[in-house]
Amino acid sequence: MSIRTKLLAGACVLIAFSALIAGIAIKQLSDAHEKSDALYRAAYRPVVASLAIDGAARDAALQGATYNQLAATMGPARALESARGKAAVKAVDADLKRIARALP
Repeated sequence: MSIRTKLLAGACVLIAFSALIAGIAIKQLSDAHEKSDALYRAAYRPVVASLAIDGAARDAALQGATYNQLAATMGPARALESARGKAAVKAVDADLKRIARALP
């Protein structure tokens, strides 16, 4: 065999080996993409939802405490009629809706 044939055969073997490695790399990258999607669904979204729920629950508790203070000083009927009481009840309703939307 001539040197030219040997070099050509060696180059073909290297090209085939490179193609094999490229195929394996593409398969590994697609697996990594699937794993990252699973991690996003399993870890990231629930954490973000829990933070949103926590913030809304704290705000609802604060508005509830504001309304309870008004009800204790004015009485429940007058507290509902006052501007601060209406605002507190409206804010609590909005917070409860935010909590419902954030639940996974």
